[in-house]
Amino acid sequence: MPALYALYVINKSGGLIYYKEFVPIASLNLNDTLRLASIWHSLHAIAAQLSPAQGCTGIDLLLTETFDLHCFQTLTGTKFLLVVEPRTPDVAELLRTTIYELYTDYVLKNPHDESQHHGLREEQGPRAEGKDKGKTIVPRSVKLFTYQHRQ
Repeated sequence: MPALYALYVINKSGGLIYYKEFVPIASLNLNDTLRLASIWHSLHAIAAQLSPAQGCTGIDLLLTETFDLHCFQTLTGTKFLLVVEPRTPDVAELLRTTIYELYTDYVLKNPHDESQHHGLREEQGPRAEGKDKGKTIVPRSVKLFTYQHRQ
């Protein structure tokens, strides 16, 4: 049975949101892992822009003598990287079906997950103008939830 070495999940801005090493590949510390995810995100974006092929979305497969790296990018920009033993069959299908389906079922449908959405910030209401500028006007029964992007 072919070996799965590691799984990376990278958000649309290049941040590593999940990493699981199944077989020790090398002595990568957390900084190396974050750097690797960021570099892959950048190379993927550069390849998409420089490719002469119409509709190219980036690098899908990197083949080496010691491992194969498969990449699946969703429509939202999330990337799933799977590092496997060389010449492992059906990895693209595994990424698109099993791993992505598990991610959507257990992460995206989880209302408490903030890894992809960068959190929701509770805002108390519209801002006051004039002499009360800077204060928040709070309607008694209304709370607004707005999207906040954390960097």
